[in-house]
Amino acid sequence: ATRGWTEEFCRAQLIGSIDNSESFKTYMRGKFSLKFLEEIAILRKGNPVQEFGLDNLIFCVRDDRGRVVGFAARNLNWTENSDEQKYYNTRVAGTKVNVYEKSKRLYGIHNYLRTRQSKEDPLYIFEGYADWATAVTAGFNQCVAIGGTAFTDKHVEELRRLDISRLILALDG
Repeated sequence: ATRGWTEEFCRAQLIGSIDNSESFKTYMRGKFSLKFLEEIAILRKGNPVQEFGLDNLIFCVRDDRGRVVGFAARNLNWTENSDEQKYYNTRVAGTKVNVYEKSKRLYGIHNYLRTRQSKEDPLYIFEGYADWATAVTAGFNQCVAIGGTAFTDKHVEELRRLDISRLILALDG
C-alpha cells in the first residue's frame, strides 16, 4: 500500500506473500516433485527465509511469453545492519533444467512486449523488481528490471533476440 500497489495489480502481476507456510508447501507439492522444489530452494529444509516464508514479498519471474520461470523473495525483515540477505531467488545451481537463468531474465519483459506501441519505443532498465512495479503502477510500461545490480552480456543477447535495441539504463545510484 505504501508504494501504491493495489491488491488487483499485485494479483495480475503475480506479486504476493504466503499467509500459511504449510498450505503453500502442500499446494506446491501438488504441482511439482519434492525433489525439484528442494533443488530450486523453494522447500529447502532448515532455512525458513529461503523457504519463501511468511516474512517475504514474492515476485513471480516470467519469461517474454508471460510464463513463470522462477521466483524472487524480498525479505521484509532485512535492514542495512542485518546479517540476512535482502533477496532470495530460485536456485539454479545443480538443477537439471535452468529455465530461470537470472543472468538473462528481465523482470516485466512480457508486459513491455504486450504494451509497446512500436519497435522504436525505448526500454528503460531498472535494477529492482519493486522499481518496476512502482513504475507500471504509475502507468509507465516501457520498463523492465534486472533484479539485481548486474546487467550482463546475456541480458543484451536476450534483448537482441527480442529485437529491442533502444535502451535507457535507469539504475540506482
